[in-house]
Order: sequence, then structure tokens, then C-alpha cells
Amino acid sequence: MKNKNDSFIKLTEDEYEAISNWYHFAILELIKTKDFKPNIQYIAQELGIHSEEVKDALDRLLRLGFIKVAKNKWTLISKNHIWSNPVTTSLARQKLQIELAKKAIVSLENIPFSLRENGSLTVAVDTRKLPEFKEKINFVLKDLSDFFQPATTNLDSV
Repeated sequence: MKNKNDSFIKLTEDEYEAISNWYHFAILELIKTKDFKPNIQYIAQELGIHSEEVKDALDRLLRLGFIKVAKNKWTLISKNHIWSNPVTTSLARQKLQIELAKKAIVSLENIPFSLRENGSLTVAVDTRKLPEFKEKINFVLKDLSDFFQPATTNLDSV
């Protein structure tokens, strides 16, 4: 299996703790879109969060070196980060997973089927193979990220 980690930077636990709210990751992705506007109100509206949350998140992302701002131009320092950890979890990771599960429910209720995909898998397993199972899931997720974010400027949605 090709190592998909090559194009991803693994977050440290401290970095992860600092940006574990879902909207930090969404802001990083929104910056990649072709119609991105470097404006707090725009980001708040696009993500459906309060402008103070955006301001605080941007301050953290700047301080931690995820983005830089120069002359009203926002640039990602690095394009992709791995935030999963197949070995252990933390309260911050659990909090993010709960936030994402809630976002998925909202999407199911409000986003047309043609614009979303939600799925699950129920399967009997040999628990000794769970580490390999997790590795395969992470491979697929990274492969999807590479598929949807080739070197292009045509990204139009988060």
C-alpha cells in the first residue's frame, strides 16, 4: 500500500489540542476555495458560526503557523494535516468526533442528497485485525483528500 502520509503533516498533540474545534479545520479548507474572501464575516457566514469564533480561530491558526496573512492575502503554510491517531485518543479528539457527528446529522437534515454522502459499515471483525482495519480506513481518507484536492484552483465548497 502506497504511503499516503507523504503529502500530510501530522499534528502534534499540543497543536491538535489548540485547534480541535471543527471550524479550525473548516477554515483551513475554506482558504483553499477559489472564491475565498479573507474576511471574518464571510467565513462566519460560510461556516454558520459567530464572528468571534472565527477571530479566535484565526488568531490560533496564525500563532501556530498554519496560515500567514500579508496585505489581505491569506496563505496556508502547509496544505494537508493528519489529525487522526490510530494508537490513542484524547478528550480533544473525542470532542471533535462528537462535533463532526452532530454536523453530519445537520447535513442529513438540511443538505440535498446530491450534495452529500453519509455512510457506515457494520461488520463482524477479528479484533486482532483492528489496527490494520484503522490503517486501511486512514488510507482511504487520505486517498479521497488527494483525489478531491489535486493541484487546482477550482475548489468551490467545503
